[in-house]
Amino acid sequence: MRAALVFPPHVSPTYVPLGIAALVAFVAERAPECPVTVVDANLALWERVCSASEAGDGLRRFLRGLEGDFYDPAAYRAQQSGGWASAEKALSHLDRRVKCQLATGEPDTELGSLLDALLAPVLAEDPELVGFSLFSLAQLPWAVALAQRLRSTRAGRQRTLVFGGAACSALRVDDLLEACGFLDGVVVGEGEAALLALCQRTDAGAVPGLVSRANGVLHRTRAQRACEPWAYPSPDFSTLPLERYFNPSPVLPVLYSRSCKWRRCRFCAHCSSFGRYGAKAPEALVDELQALGTRHGARHFYFADLFVDAPDLEALADAILRRGLDVRFHVLGRPVAGYTPQRLEKLVAAGCRWISWGVESGSQRLLDIAGKGTTVPVVERILGNAHRAGISNLMMMIYGLPTSTDEDLDATFAFIERVYPWVDAMTASSFALFGGTAFARRAERFGLVVTGANEELRVAGVPVRSTRLHFGERSTGGGLRPSRGAVEVGMWQGRRRWLGQVPFLEGVACEHYLLHVASRLTGRQTPPMAPPRRAA
Repeated sequence: MRAALVFPPHVSPTYVPLGIAALVAFVAERAPECPVTVVDANLALWERVCSASEAGDGLRRFLRGLEGDFYDPAAYRAQQSGGWASAEKALSHLDRRVKCQLATGEPDTELGSLLDALLAPVLAEDPELVGFSLFSLAQLPWAVALAQRLRSTRAGRQRTLVFGGAACSALRVDDLLEACGFLDGVVVGEGEAALLALCQRTDAGAVPGLVSRANGVLHRTRAQRACEPWAYPSPDFSTLPLERYFNPSPVLPVLYSRSCKWRRCRFCAHCSSFGRYGAKAPEALVDELQALGTRHGARHFYFADLFVDAPDLEALADAILRRGLDVRFHVLGRPVAGYTPQRLEKLVAAGCRWISWGVESGSQRLLDIAGKGTTVPVVERILGNAHRAGISNLMMMIYGLPTSTDEDLDATFAFIERVYPWVDAMTASSFALFGGTAFARRAERFGLVVTGANEELRVAGVPVRSTRLHFGERSTGGGLRPSRGAVEVGMWQGRRRWLGQVPFLEGVACEHYLLHVASRLTGRQTPPMAPPRRAA
């Protein structure tokens, strides 16, 4: 069977879709007789929007390193407030039009022409199966609109249309299939085995992780891992237009492990969505990094793992150093005692330039309630040691965790002020409650009252909801009040102004963050693309 995988709008034009690259490699290894075409409709839309204005075209050229100084913060900020802001405004306008057309069913002729243009590369390959890979829920409206448009054309009536990707595990799939009768199914969980089965024309009842509807009845098959992580082939990025992404040098996502090694955070939705933990051998990942460098001229890598623990990172660092590999990389980490100064220095020697730390709070009481398994003094010590070793620290915070009080918030603010000199960037998220998490399963125990599910989209009047839950909190008097999260984020934003200007790195795309911090120690010399870039 001929298949096409579509990455729908709209997420950052810097992101190279790892999920699709992994799926293509798996099918090519197991069923080479089933060709798979890849269409990055997200990148195509960004290029289309940017080409419509001088500012947009300048942005594209600047971010690809074709003009200006990408590594000059002032020049980068100018592009952020100019071409990037303009492009995002245009894309947001298109997002609203897509949602409006889906909700009302009223045709938008101009939007229809745009959808046709994005689908043209798909139809050119005449696939029998079209899969839409959703990395983020932000892509859901476009995926639905593209699938609906494809099904409505004569060329699309006999094709099998399926949704998959990480975001599908955060959806109420029964809602999606009820609203989108033109879909044949949704794959929940890891997609390799499912795509392989679909390409081999396996009956729907035997496709792992497939949810489908027949005669008004929902059918679910059990999801399964295609194989252990070490047996997966390296992702195949050769089918993606790497020279067109909005990066001056290739920054490729890689995966060392699947699922989570800790699995105890009460707020985390990932552990309830994916299977058991497994990781590759360090030498196997280094083989992959080396091959990607040879094939694509890449030496900057963004680890897509939920986190990599300290002993595993040291093993990876040892393997990189033994090989003499010249790479720069980012990982997510849990700030626990295993990150000793010696390990951190070894990580820097191996090319680690940035760690995103799941700190969440400066209140030990809240960390214990959230199941983080971390302690405030250790977190503080690690951030300082990582900074001194030359690693850029991004601190991820969650405000309004269940049972949070003013005293907890004061403890968090005091902690932030102590570590602020060692932190290059922060995220400030309001606590979100997801179905399947420990907090959701024991909502009343933590003073939470679930009031409904979040509506992500409406298709012809039918709501499509996600596993994100609306909730209130029990007050001391027993009444129901809104979550503290938004209030605490607002208080933090007001307090932050006293700490100085927001760091430059906090406002850049992830791929660009890595490139900028890598340039601190190694200068700005990066290898050319393979093949060399063409003029934009």
